[in-house]
Amino acid sequence: MGSPRIDASPRAARPESAQRAARRLLRERVAALRPLTRRHRTDERRVHQTRVALRRLREVLSSVSPMLPSGRLRDCDSRIRRALKRLGAVRDADAALGWCVAAIPQVTEAAERAVLFRLIAGLEEERARAQERLESARLRIRRIRAEVRALAGRVGATEETGARYFSRALAVGRARLLAEAGNAGGAEDRGGLHAVRLRAKHLRYVAEAYPGIRAAESVAETCAGLQEILGEFHDLDLLSARLGVMLPYLADPAERAGAMALRLRWRYRMGDLESRARGLLEAFAEREVPEAGPGVAERRCSGRSAG
Repeated sequence: MGSPRIDASPRAARPESAQRAARRLLRERVAALRPLTRRHRTDERRVHQTRVALRRLREVLSSVSPMLPSGRLRDCDSRIRRALKRLGAVRDADAALGWCVAAIPQVTEAAERAVLFRLIAGLEEERARAQERLESARLRIRRIRAEVRALAGRVGATEETGARYFSRALAVGRARLLAEAGNAGGAEDRGGLHAVRLRAKHLRYVAEAYPGIRAAESVAETCAGLQEILGEFHDLDLLSARLGVMLPYLADPAERAGAMALRLRWRYRMGDLESRARGLLEAFAEREVPEAGPGVAERRCSGRSAG
């Protein structure tokens, strides 16, 4: 048996180019975006997985957008946004229902329980309507998969390596997250905290796209923690808003008092979540800024480079 062949040519040690990295990541993200069938409309886990896969795909498209044809990218992004809107409506109803069902054992007052069950009934109807509207998302996902495969074949060339390109994207995303956090107020600034959550989500997906670069793992871990905390904050905010809409229609004074008590209970929890998020962000701001310089781990590729 002969010894294994070793390619000692210079091209064997060439770092992966940004062009090749972009093509690879787009194809990986499309592979993770599985088709959504009609029978999946009531599958909470599958709907959530599809939504996450679409968000990760969209973030890669955004990160590599300078290397893509702008017209085709805009059309594809528009379809992704519309599909995410349909999937998000199902997810929001599922999350709110989960919160309400989990709260049942903790709520002992009869008036509060009556309001909670009324809220659950309304959310179940809302979820059923959102599930019926998933058909348009299913058709868009089929087209999105085909469009991204085509875009992957049209990635333009660049002089940068993949590690350097995504390290720079990570540093920019980190700066934007901290700036957004600095602009956000306290727990009452729900719009500001929602913007922080979205920035954290985007930055996490960039870090996960190219994990070999410096600080990517710790950035992804911090952003995942922020997502969890501020995601819970967002869910409670939506529930509190729903109770606010219900209040004028509650004729029974006891039920109105019960609804207000539930809102207060959730507001206290939101204040605690906001404090935890601030602590994470303060620790994150003190860490070393990732740079696209020496020390960045380069992904190596054998064979001919695509860029």
